Amino acid sequence: MSQSISAVHGDVLLLAGTRKGGFALTGSPERKEWRLTGPFLQGSEIFHRIYDWRSGGTLVAAENQRTSPGTFRGTRLNSELGQ
Repeated sequence: MSQSISAVHGDVLLLAGTRKGGFALTGSPERKEWRLTGPFLQGSEIFHRIYDWRSGGTLVAAENQRTSPGTFRGTRLNSELGQ
């Protein structure tokens, strides 16, 4: 799987959080084909993840076994948190 998300204006973007990290699915407006990227913050449990179309950044609520829970901010979607 790719670590870079290639979403363009008009695409459908689904951000998913799991116990194994965060994933992103992007698809055309028709939703016939989907691209899966991730995991981001691999090994962290992702509780919530949002995308800000204005800045291109993400905000993530996550917890890792080695660290305490926290919120993390990514500056651009294509260079996700920790990458």
